[in-house]
Amino acid sequence: MDHRNISAVLLAPEQHAFLKPEVTKDFAARVGHRFAQDYQGKLEIGVYNSLLDLMARTEAELALLKPQDRFDIQSFVWVVGAYDETDASSATTAVKGDITS
Repeated sequence: MDHRNISAVLLAPEQHAFLKPEVTKDFAARVGHRFAQDYQGKLEIGVYNSLLDLMARTEAELALLKPQDRFDIQSFVWVVGAYDETDASSATTAVKGDITS
C-alpha cells in the first residue's frame, strides 16, 4: 500500500478503502463479487475500482446497521473474510463448556 492510498483513506474514509488482499478476496468469493477474480498482486485502478464496488455493495447490504464509514465496512469484511469452520466449532465448544459447567 502506498502513501497515496493511505492518505485517501484517512482523508475520506467514507469513500476509500484499505486493501487486505487475502481476506478481501475470501470475502468477495463468499458473497459472489467479481473482486475475487479481479484482484492482482499489482494494484491497478481497475482492481481498486472493483474493491470500491465491493465496499459500496457491502455498505448497502449493511445499511440497517448504520456503518459510519468504510472502516466499519472493512471491519465486517475482515471478520467474514477471515472466518473458517474451526472458528464455528471453537465457539460451539466454548459455549457448551459454559453451559455444562
